[in-house]
Amino acid sequence: MDSAAFRTEFPEFASTTDYIAASVANCGTIAEQLVSTDMWGDMRTRAVHLVAAHYLILGTFGGVATSQDTSQTKQPGYETTSYGRQFQHLSRLFCAGAIFT
Repeated sequence: MDSAAFRTEFPEFASTTDYIAASVANCGTIAEQLVSTDMWGDMRTRAVHLVAAHYLILGTFGGVATSQDTSQTKQPGYETTSYGRQFQHLSRLFCAGAIFT
């Protein structure tokens, strides 16, 4: 993932103090592994950015702790952050045909 492009798309992650490069890169790597090029096509970059933002908000990556909703007893899913919810919404729109054909 291009961290500069990610920080441009989501300026709330622009602070390199709050979101160090290693954390952004780690979340980007995870996101790239989870988001299929075949299913997302031209929207893959947006999907990768949303998943990376979701994981940056959820927890600790590379030593940076961020906020997490600990009121849930199950493993937090995409519904726990606004980025995850956007990703889920786009998944339903863009990936449904690929899943059901």
